[in-house]
Amino acid sequence: MVTGLAMLRHSGATCHCCSPCSLDRNTKPRGSAKPEVTVTLVRCGKCGQPYNNSFTHTCKVKTDFKARKKRHEAEIRKAAAAARRAAKPRHSYSACRDKNCPRAACVAYREGREEGYDAGYRAGRE
Repeated sequence: MVTGLAMLRHSGATCHCCSPCSLDRNTKPRGSAKPEVTVTLVRCGKCGQPYNNSFTHTCKVKTDFKARKKRHEAEIRKAAAAARRAAKPRHSYSACRDKNCPRAACVAYREGREEGYDAGYRAGRE
């Protein structure tokens, strides 16, 4: 059973706008190209591009000034942080002589040293 477009092909009929060849190619007939007319209402004061809707307009970046400025400021922040770290004195738990130092590393080192010293002293006396 032959139906639809296949029936038209077999019958040799033509379509409403073309010759029978368009039916054989299985393609849609193409319309004529219409020129597009655009009317711009405003020009952007920042980038100079025309636009109609200020909510959908995005300025085109012509330079990388903002990116370079951001990188430069990041370098300055990193240098300042490094200077702060270098200026802060280090607190070595093994060199700490404060008996009441509340730092966890200092407390653990003191207790371990005392226990080790006591154990070694007892082992040496036996």
